[in-house]
Amino acid sequence: CEQAIYPRKNWSSSFLINCGHPANAACTLKLLNEAPSGGFLHRFTWITDDSLIGAIPMKWNFLVGWHDKFTPEQGLPGAVHYTLGGPWYPDYREADGNVTDYHAEWWEELKAYETTLPCKRLLCPHELYSENGHKPIPGYPNSDMPYDEEEHWIWYG
Repeated sequence: CEQAIYPRKNWSSSFLINCGHPANAACTLKLLNEAPSGGFLHRFTWITDDSLIGAIPMKWNFLVGWHDKFTPEQGLPGAVHYTLGGPWYPDYREADGNVTDYHAEWWEELKAYETTLPCKRLLCPHELYSENGHKPIPGYPNSDMPYDEEEHWIWYG
């Protein structure tokens, strides 16, 4: 998916809304349901004064590909936003050589979560492949599902 440049880019990657602030009175259910585009919402278009939009510490809005990886002294981010794609996509797995920041930590969390499930989960199509030739993740009931061009276009067309 091609990235687009637009005003207030990534400001909505992680946010809190002060519902009691007068500037947000314009953000009604009708406005949300009838917004002309997702961009209208991502840009907080109903707020006309940038000074009314605060900041969240980078620890809670770490943008992979935009921010430098934290040093050991800084520890780990509290929330990671994969702006271009995360380790669940075959293109961003270690085996394919395009490793994204904090991929190992993401996999550890996924594996820990999967131990709580009553049975093995199936991989979603986007986890299996994004192009023909990607290596599937072993150990899942549908790991050996062959690449299907028609299925590919449903997800990536």
